[in-house]
Amino acid sequence: QVQKDSLRKAVVTSTFNNVPILERVQVLEELAKDGVDADVAARSLDRTLQFASASGLSARDAVAKVSEVMNAYRLETGDAAKDTAALNQIMDTLQNAANQTSSDVEELAEQLIRAAPQANVLGESLRDTLRAGIGLSEIGIKGDTAGNELGIALRDLAQKAIQNRQAFED
Repeated sequence: QVQKDSLRKAVVTSTFNNVPILERVQVLEELAKDGVDADVAARSLDRTLQFASASGLSARDAVAKVSEVMNAYRLETGDAAKDTAALNQIMDTLQNAANQTSSDVEELAEQLIRAAPQANVLGESLRDTLRAGIGLSEIGIKGDTAGNELGIALRDLAQKAIQNRQAFED
């Protein structure tokens, strides 16, 4: 009941009056579907709507991309305050990167999602992975392709590191 009240309050008190209530509810549903805690969703509603507006994505698409990035980098902790901060950090990072490059938020998110498995293995942060992806974007490699290429580069780097360690041990 407390979660329902929190969600209801977020929808009603949202500062985005130009966004229909149904769309606000859909954003919360999308966040919940992607495994985001109800309290985190309620705390992040206005920031998510602002991010969607600034990125040119529909609110639903913006939520889906941000949730995918959050899940891909395993940033969910179970702590509402930390998870809200992580969600906001992803939105800020993607928006700032999109403002500085020729890539849009959706392309940058796809890069991050595609490169995440290898980045996680190497312990690369979301921001560091994004920096490398921005470099690819600037030479015309974007979206899924950039993410795949970045993932391959990270995988190759890990393999070389293993080979070098074995060579030193011999």
